[in-house]
Amino acid sequence: MSMITFDNVRKVYAGGTVAVDGIDVEVNAGETLTLVGPSGCGKTTTMKMINDLIPATEGTISVDGEPIGSRDTIEHRRSIGYVIQEIGLFDHMTVGENIGLVPDLLGWDQDRIDDRVTELLELIELPSSTRDQYPGALSGGQRQRVGVARALAANPQVMLMDEPFGALDPLTRENLQNEFLELQSTLDVTIVFVTHDIDEALKMGDKVAVMRDGEIVQCDTPKTILSDPANDFVADFVGEDQQMKHLSTVTVADVMDDGGASRDAPEVAPTDDLKDVAQAFLGGTHDALPVVRDGEAVGTVTRAHLREVLGNGPSLSEVGVDRGA
Repeated sequence: MSMITFDNVRKVYAGGTVAVDGIDVEVNAGETLTLVGPSGCGKTTTMKMINDLIPATEGTISVDGEPIGSRDTIEHRRSIGYVIQEIGLFDHMTVGENIGLVPDLLGWDQDRIDDRVTELLELIELPSSTRDQYPGALSGGQRQRVGVARALAANPQVMLMDEPFGALDPLTRENLQNEFLELQSTLDVTIVFVTHDIDEALKMGDKVAVMRDGEIVQCDTPKTILSDPANDFVADFVGEDQQMKHLSTVTVADVMDDGGASRDAPEVAPTDDLKDVAQAFLGGTHDALPVVRDGEAVGTVTRAHLREVLGNGPSLSEVGVDRGA
């Protein structure tokens, strides 16, 4: 079932600048759509039109079958989770107060808010003591987790994420991407995720919409974007090293077998992608790696899994992860 629908949507600013030109796209319930493209291509404008921060000039945007113009604007915005790069936490409010802000505005009683804050702190894996801290005492990664929790606080059907990990260092960013993918698998929420990074778009999206000059040039699964780009622009934007990019779109949980491998081999997590697995195989002699969650072995991932995913592409030695390569 479609949760978000764009029907011939345009945005034209005063002076005639066309920011978005004829967008037609559907995002199914529970799906993540990533919007990616060069600066100024219209991806953030497209996302902001969903919660009516920017009104469309023409066309119709519907959420859960209801045109957004038919709802009270404030009510509509409060029903949608929103995560931005700068996080936007209120420094004078505690973490618990930040997370509980929208439920409070919606009139939830304090006991219900407190229970939801406790639940979300557990979900984002922050200690309960964080509730009474102020954002300034947290690391960048912790603040971003709190931003995600605040967006989820009122159980939204839709969540918008605008470059949510863009201000973080590469290691923290990758860790949060993996954690969010694991979290996403437990949520019943539809996500529109804006990024300028094609690798992130391919990793985070069930579908990827590549934009240029206000138009969606191609909207497909990550696999199709990589294997069958619509034109030279998409192919150039995806860039070289497409096989390694393809590995980054498949998680260990997607391919792993039951049973354990030697714990002497490097360990990987179910949420790691196969590019991480390829790197773990580099320079080693193991043919299988243990998959470990919370200290417990839950499966095995092998070089054969990599071969299967790569299919008719280059050999593992060409990618650099075959034994002896």
